[in-house]
Amino acid sequence: MWSRLASILIRHRLPTVLTLAALTVFMGLQIPNLKMQYKYGGILPDDDPAELAHARFLESFGAEGNVLVIGVEDEQLRTGVGLTAWHELAEEIRALRVTVDGAPAVIIDSVFALTHAFEVSKHLVEKRFELVPLAPELVEGMPNAPPLSDERASEIVDKVRSLPFYAGLLYNPDNEATLMMVVFNHDMLNSAQRGTIVEDIIEVSDRWSERHGIDTHLSGLPFIRISMTNKVKGEIGYFIGAAILVTALLLMLFFRNLAVVGVCLAVVAVGVTWSLGSIALF
Repeated sequence: MWSRLASILIRHRLPTVLTLAALTVFMGLQIPNLKMQYKYGGILPDDDPAELAHARFLESFGAEGNVLVIGVEDEQLRTGVGLTAWHELAEEIRALRVTVDGAPAVIIDSVFALTHAFEVSKHLVEKRFELVPLAPELVEGMPNAPPLSDERASEIVDKVRSLPFYAGLLYNPDNEATLMMVVFNHDMLNSAQRGTIVEDIIEVSDRWSERHGIDTHLSGLPFIRISMTNKVKGEIGYFIGAAILVTALLLMLFFRNLAVVGVCLAVVAVGVTWSLGSIALF
């Protein structure tokens, strides 16, 4: 059978080559239609019991992995200037927007920093509990409030650190480290609508760090995902170029003929084009 097929292809070389060339061009035209998948690829089948249990969990409690964390460890946050600057960083990040359909859109649901902490207080008259902000002069933006003093800043920090609820959430009880949590809209974060929001936060954080001389450290699943994605996107061209070069060198060592090497690389290029075109097409 294979001998017969080879004989047919050899007898009809020109139509075969033209057909392959036309199909390759068609597949190449499909490559621009490739789209990036912003969600996780599922490992388990959709009807797997574990996958179904996970879907029920998400339906009940919501999705995770949409929090970016900024951490610092510096005594300056106990000063009025330092704590005010930390709050201003939170507000600057909260004000960041992404562009959706040509209009600015909010992707950051909330920013929670040390200055946004509150405590529960009893309202004896109305017999109910109420939430009292620990730094109202910063959170509520009192227009005539004097600049935050060092004593007041230290008082706010000490009050937050005295509340066990915030241990491991806003501060580390073993040192002076404190955290700021940036919560994203989960649906927008897992779509092309996220734009460059994480890169913008990194830029704002680095600029704030340089201005105030306080080292910032970023973490969280959004930061890790997008950092790794950008790294792979930036290096994939080098990998492809290196792979082609190494393949060409190996073929040259084996065949010692440029024509054979060129044909082999052309076959590889056609295969890659068909693979990418098939992904975009189907």
